[in-house]
Amino acid sequence: MKNLFIIRSPLQILNAYEAIAHFELKHNIFLIVQNHLEKNNVQMREMLSMCEYEELIEMPPSKSNYFRYVALTLKLKKQRYNFIFFGNLGSFQKLLLANLEYEKSYLLEDGTSTLVFHKELSEEKQHVSWRDIRFLLAGLHIKRKKPVDYFTIFDLERKGKEEIVQHSFEYLKLRFCQKFLLTNEIYFLGQNLVKSGWVSEEAYVYYIKTIKNYFKNEKIIYIPHRAEMIDSKLRRIEDENFIIFENTMPIELYFMQQKIKPKKILSFYSTSLFTLAKIFDKTLVISYGICLENIKMKKKMRASFIEKFILHAGIEKKEICFHDIN
Repeated sequence: MKNLFIIRSPLQILNAYEAIAHFELKHNIFLIVQNHLEKNNVQMREMLSMCEYEELIEMPPSKSNYFRYVALTLKLKKQRYNFIFFGNLGSFQKLLLANLEYEKSYLLEDGTSTLVFHKELSEEKQHVSWRDIRFLLAGLHIKRKKPVDYFTIFDLERKGKEEIVQHSFEYLKLRFCQKFLLTNEIYFLGQNLVKSGWVSEEAYVYYIKTIKNYFKNEKIIYIPHRAEMIDSKLRRIEDENFIIFENTMPIELYFMQQKIKPKKILSFYSTSLFTLAKIFDKTLVISYGICLENIKMKKKMRASFIEKFILHAGIEKKEICFHDIN
């Protein structure tokens, strides 16, 4: 039987590589679901050569997906699968899990979203939206028949009969991480906190300046998130000790291909803090938590949720505040 990987991000490809090696999988189908962020799509294309697959299906972004989802579900439904791997819990993933015949399904690592999905999937009642109900008109099911298992770096609490396969990128490290050059640079992983509605632009730049001043005698390489827009205020703090480097691949893969082991890795609520703590050493990683009063109301609960796992992972955490938010 074949295995189906439903991929939406570069990090999911890294975890797909690890899963293929861990489970010794052959006959793999990769379904790449692209989005409107071209950087994301480019990174996924460049990384596909890492993985072993028999068939590649690419789904470009579109304003309307209903008929495409129905057609592709009916096409994929023609065969039975051993494993299905997915990293997001959107309408399309739910549709495939409800209609395809398979032995087991695993939620692939997609950073801190995994923590949110684990909470939702462990609930007895399945969430169904009006967008899901539309598929009943095409004669399709909208509720999955089997529980979801997990292939993750997180130490998740097992709930019910779910299987949790925890990994530390053992096979990825075996392939890439033989010898590293320890550098003197500190790498700061930027986050898309302004555009995604966590904090104001003024506050975000203030946080970066504060951290820059704390490490004033050190060289910092600032790597923007792929969805982050670099504005003029952030550009103005660039100097010989603070360099903005717009990397074109996931930071985990960049370090491994360049054989770089940074002096320190800093960020806010970045997934990469967890993955790099596994690939290197958690003593290299520092997570900066933002004062809850600085975080916009709709994001406060998510911030607290992520910080709980940061502490559980043993990652060093510091707090930073912007006192002039008005």
